[in-house]
Amino acid sequence: MGPRADARHDSTVRQFFVFAAISLVPVLVLGLVLAGSYRSEAVRRGLAQARSEAVLMAQTAVQPILDGRPLSAGLSPSEAARLHQLTAGAVARGDVQRLRVRNLQGAVIFSDDGSGFHDHPEDEALDAARGITVARLTHINSDSVDTGKVGSESVEVYLPLSAGPHHARVGVLEVYLPYSPIAASIGSNARCFTSAT
Repeated sequence: MGPRADARHDSTVRQFFVFAAISLVPVLVLGLVLAGSYRSEAVRRGLAQARSEAVLMAQTAVQPILDGRPLSAGLSPSEAARLHQLTAGAVARGDVQRLRVRNLQGAVIFSDDGSGFHDHPEDEALDAARGITVARLTHINSDSVDTGKVGSESVEVYLPLSAGPHHARVGVLEVYLPYSPIAASIGSNARCFTSAT
């Protein structure tokens, strides 16, 4: 091989590597976009699942405890005792990380761990008092008003509570659900769906 052949070969090799590098950029960008899209969809589905779990908990466990009076006057001793019993079991099993009940003004009137009683009402609690369910991904104890060690990833859900014979809105449920079982369930469902197709 002469010098010209060597130069052509080197030029061809360089062009190949330049072409490969240029071709790789869109593939990497597409991979990042798809990964971000998958994560975003997984979080959206996780929040929807947590919202459904919180609504079920409110309807089947918390609302039946309440007698239908507005919670601005607080809980009766029997309501408070039953809520303590309910949350102690749920927290011990790891189903719930924190549970609070608020009145329609957003003030905490029950907290399984004694937190939140002197905090300013959060916007999410006031939204729930108006009938809007709010769910967001967070970490327990990560709010500026919280104390204690920041915990694992959670879904924080605020939803309106209705009770009594006329199902009147009486307060707000604030519940923190562990996110890792939800994420595992979503991942498992996604794997089942892709293997079935």
